[in-house]
Amino acid sequence: MAVITLRNISKSVHSGDTYIDIMDGVNLQVSAKEHLAITGPSGSGKTTLINLMSGLDIPTSGEVEVYGNIVSEMNEEARVQFRDEYTAMVFQDFCLFSGLTAYENVKLLKPEGVSDEACYQVLEEVGLKQRMNILVSKLSGGEKQRVAIARALIKKPKIIFADEPTAQLDTKTSQAVMDLFFTLRELYDITLVLITHDMSVAKRCDRSIEIGALSQ
Repeated sequence: MAVITLRNISKSVHSGDTYIDIMDGVNLQVSAKEHLAITGPSGSGKTTLINLMSGLDIPTSGEVEVYGNIVSEMNEEARVQFRDEYTAMVFQDFCLFSGLTAYENVKLLKPEGVSDEACYQVLEEVGLKQRMNILVSKLSGGEKQRVAIARALIKKPKIIFADEPTAQLDTKTSQAVMDLFFTLRELYDITLVLITHDMSVAKRCDRSIEIGALSQ
């Protein structure tokens, strides 16, 4: 079942007196629980693509449908609500609060109604049972990314969008983070869309697409 569908998506941005076409006529479907890798050179529009899928941005033309919601037709307020309900983001630079512990970073962004105990549980599930009360500034890169993943999971998202989640990690740690993503898919039924320049990471996903090949 397709949970994300892009129909004839185009995106242009204004630069000076001209418009620059970032993508033109993109069509794509992503299935439930699929791990999809998006590859392509820098500046090819990879981040723009996941921003459109996640509702952070809207296309110039075309339609973005996610779990039956026509995200491309929503106003900003509706898209914020959509993101809160359906999506979470993981970034290459972690985007954590270094002066807080791993636990505090997860607790800070937990949705209303989610218990403190759930924060402990999700940190344990990502392998940080013994490190959750350590300041983020004292954690390794791999541990920081696990905190970032736990912070995404506390939202109970249906889709995680990951922008170069292994870019700052060594090969062994990168493999461990990818192992974690596959383990969590079985626990949480999560669809993963990730951007990567690392072809070894892309090959581990169910499918890999180069962004230039998506346009008509």
